[in-house]
Amino acid sequence: MSPELFLLTLFIVKHFVCDFPLQTIWMATNKGTYGHPGGLAHIGVHTLGTFAILTVFSQITEIFFGPGLFLMILLFEAVVHYHTDWFKMNLNKMMNWTCDKSSEFWILLGVDQLIHYLSYVFMVWYLL
Repeated sequence: MSPELFLLTLFIVKHFVCDFPLQTIWMATNKGTYGHPGGLAHIGVHTLGTFAILTVFSQITEIFFGPGLFLMILLFEAVVHYHTDWFKMNLNKMMNWTCDKSSEFWILLGVDQLIHYLSYVFMVWYLL
């Protein structure tokens, strides 16, 4: 497996773990309030996961990232992920889209996930 595919796979698995099993109700219900500790905690979990992945990836592959690049990637993910989630929550609320009443809710969830995955593609491209 190429380093690019390996890193992308790690990011995808991390995303699932951080966005679903590790996301509490408190995090999920408060992502739409800008600056709320619940949304910030959710991003903290993602950022910590990415930090761990990049650290382990560097050790396994002997591909090392300078501290500036390392921090820039962490900041990029935190900002993009946070604002994507915040926007999704607020658009659902504004449009009154709910999981049991509107297909738009599910389409927006899909767009949200697509943006997250494309951000990982960008991160891998930029890093490697």
